[in-house]
Amino acid sequence: MQLTAYLMAPEPEDEIEQWRATLLLDCGDPVRGVASAEFLIVPPGTPSPGVALDALSAAAAEFACMFVGDDLNESLECEALAGLIVVERVQVVAGLQGKGPGPLLVAEALKRLGRDFAVAACSDRPFVAVKPTDRFADRSQIRRMVRDFGFVEWNDGLWTLDLATTDLEATRRAIREARLPPLADC
Repeated sequence: MQLTAYLMAPEPEDEIEQWRATLLLDCGDPVRGVASAEFLIVPPGTPSPGVALDALSAAAAEFACMFVGDDLNESLECEALAGLIVVERVQVVAGLQGKGPGPLLVAEALKRLGRDFAVAACSDRPFVAVKPTDRFADRSQIRRMVRDFGFVEWNDGLWTLDLATTDLEATRRAIREARLPPLADC
């Protein structure tokens, strides 16, 4: 069994970069995607980042309050905007939810996308199902997962992770050791 994370970046839209990551499980043939995540990146020097997030989508607009003008909100205790990564959406295939592929993918993507950024952020609000058969984690499951990952609640359902002090490699290893052994059965 081999887990591989792939990151793809579409063309930047407005001032915010949009990235998609996929975690593949290789148990021979066929290789299958077991988790995906979407990320928004607000690079340093982005003019009016809150306005740009608000214009991007309703989900992205939720993070606009993290900015005052061109800077991160001072309650985030960052000296300057050194960049923000938003974990916008994480999806895991049925049967593997709660076994670690989602957090493992997020840890790997944050490690690769980090670029010395100051903060990662996410929301604990579940996504709306597109079709009745879609299953999403409820808010309590999401809160437990992001808290276990190391995020702290910053403001009413918005969670932050200090990327300057978090050892993402250690986080990734801990997730893999704690949760992924059941995947060895493929």
